Amino acid sequence: MKTKYADLETQELKPLKTTIKKKPCLHSEKCWKCLLYTFLSMCISLLILPVYLMVNYYNDSMDERKIIDIRNTSISEYSEDFDNDIKYQCLINDPCYFNCSYIRNNLHKTKDVCIYDDNLNIWFIAICSYLFIVICSCIFKQK
Repeated sequence: MKTKYADLETQELKPLKTTIKKKPCLHSEKCWKCLLYTFLSMCISLLILPVYLMVNYYNDSMDERKIIDIRNTSISEYSEDFDNDIKYQCLINDPCYFNCSYIRNNLHKTKDVCIYDDNLNIWFIAICSYLFIVICSCIFKQK
């Protein structure tokens, strides 16, 4: 009687195909060059990306500040233009209208609608600190 696996019992054993062993990646010079270039590109990206983001934030903030500077607002109190020696008697019933840059530069007042709502001074300090660290690490690198 023939069993379910009878044909496997009579089958000849064939030798396994031998595969040629390739050198592992870490032993080839091409692999090391590829790893080196990848590492260098990542390092350069880590140096350039923060600067790009900070400069982009600076440009966007300056655009928003220009919009705030040309915004018109009213003053309803006595004001004096210190640069031109002009005195304004602005009342609640008869307010004076100026743009924010004029109020800030000439009248030396700060209105709520004229306040810059950004952290540009903090970002400026961050950019300067980052550049200082990068320059110092390049100049004083250990040998």
